[in-house]
Amino acid sequence: MNNSQNKADIKRLAEATRDIAIVSYYALSEINAVGKLVQSWMETTEAYRNPEIISRAIDSIVYIAREALESVEGEAKLAGCEYMDANTKRRLQAAEEYREGIEN
Repeated sequence: MNNSQNKADIKRLAEATRDIAIVSYYALSEINAVGKLVQSWMETTEAYRNPEIISRAIDSIVYIAREALESVEGEAKLAGCEYMDANTKRRLQAAEEYREGIEN
């Protein structure tokens, strides 16, 4: 690998790291804020007469987390360092073996 390729790789990793940090910061800040609001809401009797608001808050947390995960995954993939759990690896391996079997 030449020096310019190393610099390009380092730049790409630095940009991905920065973008992941930004996404994580904002998503975790939003989740923290929603969580604190729900905790405060649950200190009132109204929360127990109107529990669908708590459900909506949880839906918001799930949505924020899912969006952040997808963004982080995309950035990591662009940088060539995405995380892949063992189950996903096995599924991809099985799909690859299936495709190879069809071609032969």
